[in-house]
Amino acid sequence: MEFYLELLNPVFEHLAEYKIQYIGGAAIGLPFLYFSRKYTVPLILYLLEISVYLSLMHGVVHLLVLVTAWFKVTSSMKALRPDGTPSEQVDWTTPLFSFWDRSLYEPAWLLYMEACFVVIVLVVVFRYRPMSTQHKPKPRYNPDGTPIAKKDKKQGAEDYLHKYRRRKYADEVRAEDERLKRLENQRRK
Repeated sequence: MEFYLELLNPVFEHLAEYKIQYIGGAAIGLPFLYFSRKYTVPLILYLLEISVYLSLMHGVVHLLVLVTAWFKVTSSMKALRPDGTPSEQVDWTTPLFSFWDRSLYEPAWLLYMEACFVVIVLVVVFRYRPMSTQHKPKPRYNPDGTPIAKKDKKQGAEDYLHKYRRRKYADEVRAEDERLKRLENQRRK
């Protein structure tokens, strides 16, 4: 437990030093977030999801670099010198926590490789997990329980014509509709 306290000690010091600024930011930001929550909450959750994907990608790259460096050292034909040390010492590393520090990437091209992976992850997320806000569904029924009529809704045969838009069946549908109307008129007489 002490390890985690030591790890978070700089965070606690920073929060204690800038306590007033964070309280002021919360006093201004929370009402804004509350009144615009329809748009800001999905955005915050979407950014949180992207950061989880990027963190997982960074961890996988870090692990792959460590495994690759280990494999390069241990699988070399000239693996050991007579004194027992590896002939080629590979110092491939990526920083696990300070990923913004360019000097910690060894070799330097690992930074650019990881940047390419970031772009790939962002493209995949934007393509397959687009952000959407929640919209209220339009009511289908009036408060009294009757269905809401749609504008310009056509009745009878015209409804079928509008729905299927088949011109070759238009005459058949009209003829059937006229036949049904004739039968209905005969029943009324």
